[in-house]
Amino acid sequence: MAPTLDFTQFRAEDGSNTKRRTQGVYTGPAAYVTGGDPFTPGDVKLGQIDVLDFTVACDSPFTTAYSLVYDYVNNKVIWLVQTTGLQVANGVNLSAAAARFEAVGR
Repeated sequence: MAPTLDFTQFRAEDGSNTKRRTQGVYTGPAAYVTGGDPFTPGDVKLGQIDVLDFTVACDSPFTTAYSLVYDYVNNKVIWLVQTTGLQVANGVNLSAAAARFEAVGR
């Protein structure tokens, strides 16, 4: 399943010498799968992701904050609960949480 991405608030793409940059908003999955949420280069209009950086993700009532880490080997975003540092449990609904991102690649 592809991630839920919103490019409407940002310029879709930007050139940076030999790299391409994409920015947007990434919304969490309705049912998180332990091991990470699939996030491929094609999802952000790139052939390869060299850097994927996220802001802190918060749910809409701002009760929980999450750190997002990109697993470059498996092309997945791993969600960590900031207060514990542990990965979000399997099946948790993260669709109310979102983070801004910037992807750099080619």
